[in-house]
Amino acid sequence: MSASTGSLGRSAHDYYVRHLIDREQFLAVRDGLDRALVQDHQELLPLRVRETLKRLGRRSPRAAWNNFDIVQRREMLGAVLDHVVVDPAPRHGRFCPERVEMF
Repeated sequence: MSASTGSLGRSAHDYYVRHLIDREQFLAVRDGLDRALVQDHQELLPLRVRETLKRLGRRSPRAAWNNFDIVQRREMLGAVLDHVVVDPAPRHGRFCPERVEMF
């Protein structure tokens, strides 16, 4: 757990449980910590992508992918994807690539 996440948890406890701060103070703390978490994530993303690209060496991504084990594939996807949404299947139950959204 990051320091920002811990601070957010303490602030929520102070607001919801201990009633030490009011709603406005809690929201100000929460919004500031959310901005810090987003900044931390944005700073780490280029580093993760660079590290993944180093693992490719001179191979093309497709050639490297074919030689990666499942753990390496997950790491590679994690470096470039934030999340994936798979929409519900139509009645026939077959896979439709159009249902997959990658972010």
